[in-house]
Amino acid sequence: MPVLAPGLAWVDLKFRGSPNVIATAVIIDAGGVALIDPGPTSCLDALELGLNGLGIRFTDVTHILLTHVHLDHAGVTGTLGRRYPALKVFVHERGTPHLIDATKLVRSATRLWGDQMQMLWGEVAPVPASNTVTLDPDRRVHRGVGSGDDVSDALRAIRLRTAAPAVADRESRGISRVGPCVATGAAQ
Repeated sequence: MPVLAPGLAWVDLKFRGSPNVIATAVIIDAGGVALIDPGPTSCLDALELGLNGLGIRFTDVTHILLTHVHLDHAGVTGTLGRRYPALKVFVHERGTPHLIDATKLVRSATRLWGDQMQMLWGEVAPVPASNTVTLDPDRRVHRGVGSGDDVSDALRAIRLRTAAPAVADRESRGISRVGPCVATGAAQ
């Protein structure tokens, strides 16, 4: 799997067998592993194989950071939360209710995808409220993922006028792109 920078890689989820459609960003440091947008449950096997290729097991993953809760970005989150109950999930305040109770999200997606839901996205399980950390624009997210909710100021949630909030990487000092969102300037 491609390494983007020290401590930052990505896993191609090979959505429906096609490369370069959906990917998960992976932040790796001594404190643990964080996944940014782990994708849909239908890609769970590809995610696991990709992580294994980086020398990572699911038990090494301590945090999930979500840019937003659409099923292609966050669908597997509840399944992973159920399997790994210590996992912390960071999500924008507008996404938190949909992770805890995905009924409305699934109903809306089903209107669009109909009987293709299972094939496209797989299981959509709720994330326990105790596993969610709601982000606001001033909430620090961490690069050092292993020592609590607010470990360092290397990453932080930012609000953009786009489909979803983003996570900015302080070390890039320029444009950070996570999911469909772009932020310019360094995270402060």
